[in-house]
Amino acid sequence: MTVVSTMATTKDDRIYVRVSSDIKEEFEIVAEHRGLKTATLLHSLIVKTIHETKKESPEIFAEAKSSKQKDDKIPTKTLDEIKESKRLRKENDKNKK
Repeated sequence: MTVVSTMATTKDDRIYVRVSSDIKEEFEIVAEHRGLKTATLLHSLIVKTIHETKKESPEIFAEAKSSKQKDDKIPTKTLDEIKESKRLRKENDKNKK
């Protein structure tokens, strides 16, 4: 796994996540095993997820940015909606061939 990190600035936001004690303990074990702090590993996972999603479904970011410019609100889609949209695009591409 590639670790991507950035330096925190005063403009950075925080994300608070509630997890059970068991999950927290196991996540700390994973982070320690990888030689990372838990916050660093969590940051890396978030950045990796964003990069993967941008690669797989870049249109959701374009839609969000376009919509945000219109009314300053980011539309939310469930994972199922994203998967269905992707499935329909693939089906449409197959039908064009």
